Amino acid sequence: MNETTMVCSVCGKNVAVGVYASRIAPVSCAYCNRCMEKRAEPYGVLVTKVAHLMSRNPDYQLSPKLIIVKLSTLSINDKTEEMFSEDVKNRMLEM
Repeated sequence: MNETTMVCSVCGKNVAVGVYASRIAPVSCAYCNRCMEKRAEPYGVLVTKVAHLMSRNPDYQLSPKLIIVKLSTLSINDKTEEMFSEDVKNRMLEM
């Protein structure tokens, strides 16, 4: 039997369960159980989502749900708040 091995879009580890829809954007990604439980998202998806929201409203404040997603994603990807802010600014310039 041929099984394809999938890799978690967040942490890069093997995925045992399957592919799930993103909680914050209209994309599907592979998630391992750990990242599903932590409610983390792929870093690029999160940056794009926040950049899109902030480009529409510069005073936008992240919702509690999005804050949890951001903190989990940053911890899994070893990113800091400063790195995230810089990446969001750069993505906004690209839009």
